[in-house]
Amino acid sequence: MKMMSKQTRNGKLQKSHKKLGKRGFGLVELVVAMALVAILSVAVYSFYEMMHLSADKNIVAYDSLEECSDLKLAFCRWAAEQDIPGAVFTVGADGSLTVRNDSEEKQVQFSHGVLRLGGDSNVTGFEQVKRISFSTNPATESTGAGSLIKCVVEDEKGEVSHFVFALRCASAEVAENE
Repeated sequence: MKMMSKQTRNGKLQKSHKKLGKRGFGLVELVVAMALVAILSVAVYSFYEMMHLSADKNIVAYDSLEECSDLKLAFCRWAAEQDIPGAVFTVGADGSLTVRNDSEEKQVQFSHGVLRLGGDSNVTGFEQVKRISFSTNPATESTGAGSLIKCVVEDEKGEVSHFVFALRCASAEVAENE
């Protein structure tokens, strides 16, 4: 390291221990910069983790909602096909649903993610749905159009959603306890 001389006002030379033409960062400045980078990286990482967990929860909730919507669409299409004059939708005490018309009887069944719609078709892809049950309000029971049937869908977490559909031509009734 070379010594640098600097002349002061009174004519004396003052010696300095700085390098000629090269100025650098001291150890303190480097440590402070590293500490700031470490603090920022911890903040960014924790924000990323928080957003990642939130996104995972939202994906599960969205999948459950989408399955319920798909189930509603499949069931309402099938129910509309069965809603003919003379048909009777019977809600069992156990929450089951049976449709009777002049020639046949069809039962709605759900197990292991598969919805069986009276032997007509099977709809799959409901892995998050645990249980499906049906009910009707005795006050809305009628011998003609306008009966309401409620479908209750319970998912694996125990969260419940439901939808109601109206019969246009068929009637609804509650099965007698046997």
